[in-house]
Amino acid sequence: PPMQIDLEKQYFATIATEKGTIRVQLFPKEAPDAVNSFVFLARNKYYDGLTFQRVGPYFAQGGDAGSQAPGYTLPVQVTSLKHEPGAFVLARSNSGDGGLTAQFYIVRQPLPNQEGRDTVIGKVVEGMEVVDRLSPRDPDRTPNAPADRIISVTIDERSAG
Repeated sequence: PPMQIDLEKQYFATIATEKGTIRVQLFPKEAPDAVNSFVFLARNKYYDGLTFQRVGPYFAQGGDAGSQAPGYTLPVQVTSLKHEPGAFVLARSNSGDGGLTAQFYIVRQPLPNQEGRDTVIGKVVEGMEVVDRLSPRDPDRTPNAPADRIISVTIDERSAG
């Protein structure tokens, strides 16, 4: 997508869910293309109404629009940011070119095996207790289990400093 972000500004995403609000600080300098894609999709209401489709002890994953996926992927951007609790990560596609997709996950327990595979684009600064309240769900085992809905994702842009 066209560049939407200013690398000299700070960006926060507010993810409103049925269980409460999660606030994420995004890191545009570390992963500019990945953050830009997430901001672009959020501003175009891509995530509104989607769910946290996979929630387990290690992470909570959301943003799967199925056949309505955005139609592009991005190269993985390896950063120094770690897959530690609270990390906000753009997920890699399991098919096609293996590039980053619109799907994201929030790390609940350290995932050192994911370093260099997916791109950490931010961290949860408020609402980890909301992440911990999301309904456990494995779509491979229980595809009809209820999933917690993402009401909206909004982006707040601020001057750095």
